[in-house]
Amino acid sequence: MAGPCRLLSFISGHRAGHVAIPPDGSGRDWRRTLAYRATDEAVHQLIGLQPLSVAADRIGHTAMRCAALLAKLEQLGQPVDRRGFGAVVEVYPAASLRQWRLPYRGYKGPRNAAVLADLLDALLAAAPWLGISEFDSLCRRSDHAIDAVVASLTARAAFLNLTTIPPPEQAGLAAAEGGSQCRPHRCLNSAKQRTPLAFEHATCGMTER
Repeated sequence: MAGPCRLLSFISGHRAGHVAIPPDGSGRDWRRTLAYRATDEAVHQLIGLQPLSVAADRIGHTAMRCAALLAKLEQLGQPVDRRGFGAVVEVYPAASLRQWRLPYRGYKGPRNAAVLADLLDALLAAAPWLGISEFDSLCRRSDHAIDAVVASLTARAAFLNLTTIPPPEQAGLAAAEGGSQCRPHRCLNSAKQRTPLAFEHATCGMTER
């Protein structure tokens, strides 16, 4: 996860005192190119959901922490590829849920506990092989926990080459900005058929926040 390349150029130009703006001024479309990465726009076109901007939203703090973690992994000799081909995969949980045709909105926060429980029930109905056992009650109390489940499944699908990847013409941008992993509905069962214990291994470190 990294900032949009155009934003980096904009910041550098602003600091040097020569910002290049479009002929029509500082319109909304131009600002979008500064706020959203190519992968964000691709997710929006593919699924119809707009990811939060890593440059101009609260998730920017998460992007900063992610940058530090990626640097640490590289120092430890782990392969880091922002396109999602290395040891780290960027996941947009709502996009995965929508691709699975599961509830993907309105389950965040303590006031939406009933919606969160319905989401978990729907996920288990779609993939009864998950067998989350001791994590069931945690996932019904914490949207962070169920997001971790979705992220784990998405990461596993990426490992199995079941996710969409940036097209060749966006490979350079994805390598610099990062690329979210999305996948089609069938991948829940595909992941199960190839690795029945994938979920157990992926969630063994889950803790309540």
